[in-house]
Amino acid sequence: MATVSERIKETFSTAQKQIEGFEKQFVKLEKKAKAQLDEVPSQLKGAWDSVVTRLRGALAFATREELNSLAEKIEDLSKKVDKLIRGEKIRASAKDGKNSKHV
Repeated sequence: MATVSERIKETFSTAQKQIEGFEKQFVKLEKKAKAQLDEVPSQLKGAWDSVVTRLRGALAFATREELNSLAEKIEDLSKKVDKLIRGEKIRASAKDGKNSKHV
């Protein structure tokens, strides 16, 4: 059975891979579109750059730095959760040990 921290890490890892996939697809589409723009007048090229800028803002992709920072925070939180779970198990077993001695 996976611990809470393992599930969190797996979920984050999956989301991170999906975002990276989206970024790669977006870059490919952008390159393809820019290649086709060589045939378009310069006025329209500026319009395309504006559209790309707006799309990036609307899609709000996290930067690699933001993803790395988030990964570090998740790692710290998962360590704390594991530590709390271990502490609860130790307290529970100590409590059970005291109760069995008094019986």
